[in-house]
Amino acid sequence: MSKRSSSIDVHTPGKVPSQSIARQGHCQCPMVYKTPRKRSPGILGFTDPLVFPADALAELPPSGVADNLLLASVEKDTLKLTFPVPDTIKEPEKDKVQLVVDGVPLDPPVMFTGKEPGDPFELDLPASVRTEGPHTIIYKVIYSGSGTESGPAQSFIVDRTAPGEPLLAELIVDELIKTNGLTSDKLTEESGEQYLECTIAGYGGLAPGDIIEGTISSTLRSRRKARGSMRHRPKDGLTLRFLRADIEALGDGTLVFTYKVTDRAGNVSRVSLPLTLRVLLKGELTGLLAPLIAAHGDGLIIDAEAREPLELVVPAHTGTPAIQKGDEIELVWGDAVHDLEPIPPGEEGNPRTLYPSYAALYDTWKKATAGDNLVASIEVFYRIIRNGIVAGKSLITTVAVNLFQVGGDPNPDPEDPVHPNLRPPYLETASKQYNEIPSDEFDQDATIYIPLYDRKFPPGKVLEKDDKVLVFYGAIAFPVRTVTQQEADGTDDLQFTLTATQIAQEGSGSKPLYFMVTRAITGGAENTSLSYEQPISVHGNDELPGEGSLDDGEYAPLNASGRITRDEINRGVKFITPHYANKKLGDTISIELYQAVGGTHDGSETPIEGSRYSFLKTVGENDKAKETEFEIPAHHLLFPNDFCHIHATWTATNEFGPVSNSTTPVVIVDTRGDNAESKNKS
Repeated sequence: MSKRSSSIDVHTPGKVPSQSIARQGHCQCPMVYKTPRKRSPGILGFTDPLVFPADALAELPPSGVADNLLLASVEKDTLKLTFPVPDTIKEPEKDKVQLVVDGVPLDPPVMFTGKEPGDPFELDLPASVRTEGPHTIIYKVIYSGSGTESGPAQSFIVDRTAPGEPLLAELIVDELIKTNGLTSDKLTEESGEQYLECTIAGYGGLAPGDIIEGTISSTLRSRRKARGSMRHRPKDGLTLRFLRADIEALGDGTLVFTYKVTDRAGNVSRVSLPLTLRVLLKGELTGLLAPLIAAHGDGLIIDAEAREPLELVVPAHTGTPAIQKGDEIELVWGDAVHDLEPIPPGEEGNPRTLYPSYAALYDTWKKATAGDNLVASIEVFYRIIRNGIVAGKSLITTVAVNLFQVGGDPNPDPEDPVHPNLRPPYLETASKQYNEIPSDEFDQDATIYIPLYDRKFPPGKVLEKDDKVLVFYGAIAFPVRTVTQQEADGTDDLQFTLTATQIAQEGSGSKPLYFMVTRAITGGAENTSLSYEQPISVHGNDELPGEGSLDDGEYAPLNASGRITRDEINRGVKFITPHYANKKLGDTISIELYQAVGGTHDGSETPIEGSRYSFLKTVGENDKAKETEFEIPAHHLLFPNDFCHIHATWTATNEFGPVSNSTTPVVIVDTRGDNAESKNKS
């Protein structure tokens, strides 16, 4: 805008003070001093206007220019308009005057009987001619000689239509207020006074001078009103203020905000659509202490502390207003908002211990550092939530965090510390079998490999110089090994020797093989990553029947000389296998017997085929905890009716393999003589 245009003065009409003599005999409506004008000779028409009753007129519009807007309350009244009797009235009993509305004379004319020039004169303006809308009006003097002369042309307005038809829209506030409730931080402050500022979208019949009246109500408390001030704003439109004091007077809870509009004519709109808000002002909590984090005492939170889980203490609040029954705690770690934590009844005044989510700690650290080996400063605070509204926010505790670790992003479950990007270790035996040690290699060294690359695609190196690798096989922890520059620059997996002694120490079965790798991090601490377990299947003698060795069997009965004769055969001879270690249901036990001629064994003897006997049994409930007996058929013992000795081999087999005993001492079988019938037939 130019300097010339910015210096334009705005004309403001002067006003007559209420005590002025100019008001004597006149209404108390606004007046201005008028410059007396002498009627020029030969000029017809009167200059004095009709004066409407002051109590029938609306207040002046904001412009200050009168428009003779009639109040709706006088809709059915006859209005008495006044003007001074003109100087031209010479025959009051014959000269007449009448009103002309919208060009239509109102009959009958009225004579000036008893009046003199200058006297006030009244004319009736009936309700019937005051229809809705603007009108023109003059008074016309009819002289006794048929001549006429009129007063100045004027107008008046009739408005009987309520503003805001067909309805007034809901008040407009920030969507966050509608969603999260009204708290003090959502109020506007001006000149030390706080208020809720609402915007009105506009309404039908909007006009300068309308009065907007806001109302706050509660279903639980008495109604209060807040008189709104309507202001025109180029950007914000119409606004309505609700003072904090008026809102607080209804207390906290669900409050309803409405408004209605009264125009200058006194027409009143319907109540607007309601704006329902959850309000928390009166019970707002202040002075909430910052949270306490014990693990931060050394200045840095590392991965192990974050997984424990980390303990955060919300200090007791002893201020006024107090924490109320039903309030909840909402922990905010950086930009990670946690689930609401209910405060148990009766514990409102006590400190509370919370456990931040490991995933939240990691996500906020990574967001601040892009996952690099850096320390992040994280702001931590809590909010007290009441009926879904923030009743108070604590002071902030700033913590230092470094969760960088080998392998990159970890498992978000703190109870599952295995790192998803570390490949599991693996084991190789001397015969190139992987992750399984067969029984025939139980007494041989094996090699453990720690992968140099991760599980990603394409794979990347996961180990660096100075990383510390700790390998576990079963309960055996290998000495910590520091990765060298050569190993880090190479392409081979790290190798560890698992000795036969260590294999035997752990024994057979499924043995967990895993490793941990520790790396120094920024901030003067270390973080450790844990690999998946690789199960190693080990098959040693300790799993076999008798743990690889079976005791000798025995024959029963024997005679006093320890021999089997016809008498023992007649009574029934058994071969008995002793109980052995690892014996259980489902094992199989087999025996193989044969005789050879003579009383002693030598390497050149020939088995007597007719005496050979084989049999197999499955271990059952009746013999799983004791010896197993085999009845030897008599005809195998009686053949060949000679002086012989008997050999026995017995074998026990389980799911891990067979074990045999062939050292049972030989026993002489003497069946010479008559081949008597035995009761042990088969």
